[in-house]
Amino acid sequence: MKNSDFCNIDNLEFSQSSVSYLRRLEDTVFFGNMVATFYAAATFKTIFADRRYHKVVEQITTSDWEEFSKGMIGVNQNTKNAADIIFFEAMQSNVSAKEKAFWRCMYRANR
Repeated sequence: MKNSDFCNIDNLEFSQSSVSYLRRLEDTVFFGNMVATFYAAATFKTIFADRRYHKVVEQITTSDWEEFSKGMIGVNQNTKNAADIIFFEAMQSNVSAKEKAFWRCMYRANR
């Protein structure tokens, strides 16, 4: 379930300020996904660059998959931290009580 579904507030209409925060959040998630995609693509390109079967097998078995995993987790954590900052700023901004409740819920759901 998406956080925005979980944090559904009845009859909530977003102000222009909240729409701005939503756009920032969308851009942050998009950028995080792009970084993860390029990181994975670069790793796999390195592995499969040589078309000879024995070289590909050697690359797969000698690659540092723990380091790859740490890198992917790091991208995810950085994106999550950037989203937390947006949620916190939105929660502290001059918006309606319903919007504050939404942003507070999003902030807590992301923790």
